[in-house]
Amino acid sequence: MIPSVVTAAPGVYVLPPIDNNFSLATDLSVTAATAVVMRRGEVGKPFTVTRANWQDKCGKPLPMSHGAEAEGMRHVKDALEGCDRVTLVRVIASDAKYPVIQLKPATGGGEPAGKKAQKKAQADKDMDVVTEALPYGNDVKLADGAILAVWPKDGDPSDNRRVVISNVDADKGRFSILFQEKISGEFVNIPNESFVAGLGEDDKDDENRTVYLPALLEERGSRFRAAVALNASVSSLDKVEGEFAGGTNGGKPKADDFKKAWSMLGAPQLDIDLMFAAGQYDANVIADYLHIASGKLAQFRYDIPPALTEKAAIEWIRDAQINNYLCQGYHYPYRANDEWFGGKSIWGVSGTATAGKGRCLTAPTGRVDVRGAHFTNAGDNRGVVGRRGVEPLHYTDQVEPAELAAARINPVNNGAVIGDCLTTWNAENYLRFEHVGAVLNDISHEFVKAARIVKFEPDGLTEGALLDMCRDICDARVQSGALVTPRNPEDGDEPYQIMIEQVELDLWQVTIAVCVTGVGRRIAMQPILIK
Repeated sequence: MIPSVVTAAPGVYVLPPIDNNFSLATDLSVTAATAVVMRRGEVGKPFTVTRANWQDKCGKPLPMSHGAEAEGMRHVKDALEGCDRVTLVRVIASDAKYPVIQLKPATGGGEPAGKKAQKKAQADKDMDVVTEALPYGNDVKLADGAILAVWPKDGDPSDNRRVVISNVDADKGRFSILFQEKISGEFVNIPNESFVAGLGEDDKDDENRTVYLPALLEERGSRFRAAVALNASVSSLDKVEGEFAGGTNGGKPKADDFKKAWSMLGAPQLDIDLMFAAGQYDANVIADYLHIASGKLAQFRYDIPPALTEKAAIEWIRDAQINNYLCQGYHYPYRANDEWFGGKSIWGVSGTATAGKGRCLTAPTGRVDVRGAHFTNAGDNRGVVGRRGVEPLHYTDQVEPAELAAARINPVNNGAVIGDCLTTWNAENYLRFEHVGAVLNDISHEFVKAARIVKFEPDGLTEGALLDMCRDICDARVQSGALVTPRNPEDGDEPYQIMIEQVELDLWQVTIAVCVTGVGRRIAMQPILIK
């Protein structure tokens, strides 16, 4: 052994290395987030979807007969056009339930009280298939005499699904279990939902992987879960086909249901860049959403009801009393082709605008480690809505563009291109421009990462590391074009200033003053005639 601590004994020592080099790994992918009503999806926890799997996890959007709730998944699909992923929380009504199937040896008696028993006669014995439906949040409890229970965890009501058990081998302690879905009147296997399982906690396959049914379903990423009775034996099991029953998405969710779902997005372990309302038009709920988004330093985008005229939209936003530099409001009084159900439908553009900002954040900046927060999601480059068959809803009560700007409403020119980049910030200062808040957020998030690295270090290391990191963060944004030379000569010629002060024994205050780039929002040409 080569000693690493110097003692009184003679010898040669190798001390542990000292590494004061701190670096930040920047993830340039973009995560958006919202809470919506959907056909299926996990309940009670956030989950992530991508362009490749959103429809598989959530189902296609609801028909517009469901009202504003039908907008949610349309916005999610729009947002994924420019974001790498969207973190979702499913909104459900309080009366929603999930179905459970419990299997028990046939008793020959009547049906269990309050439950429906499906009896399947087999070659040598019967199994009782007992179905029930439980409110979300209630755990499954095995009934007396039940061998096992299975239920969907993906939030699907599953009224067109069934479980099939076959190839029961009592000697080997194995059986086949698969889940099927009825399509066009016939049951077909659900992809990747067929397994060979056992009922013993220590059961393993030839590759030393667990085949204990509850653990197997979880480890293999199944849409279903199971519970097994203590000391349950495959010898008590028989082949069976059991259809799920009683599952329901419930009635119409209330405002508190939306708030409850959205509150989960405030969890500190979730890294979120952008948030959007996705068809929520209740001003009180939007205010709640915005509070959570502000706490995460995430920009938030919402819609003013499309059914309103421009004149009425101004009244709506005034009544809503929204005043926050981290949010943007959009008005999209148009209908467009519905790719899901045909005809034309109406939904807002908060998802589309979020996709636009996602494209901004991933735009090339000249620095591979710096996001394009200083680009704005408006205009022909990053503000194209991309809908077909667009028709206006109104031809009256239209207002001048200056009135929309004064109300901080971002219009969509001819239903095709987002036409402004204002936040819902009433003061006439730089914070009313979307990209300014985005740059401040970007710097703040990088600073939080830096500060975590040097937290609990002694004074000298803390001050030096904070200064170096802040310089690195700001220099990178100067090189990317996000920070520029001050426009006011009295502020000097440096794009940023850093001040670090030890206020108390354990408190350091860092002040970063920056000059953010402008935006070509208004462009004027002056023609002059020459002789």
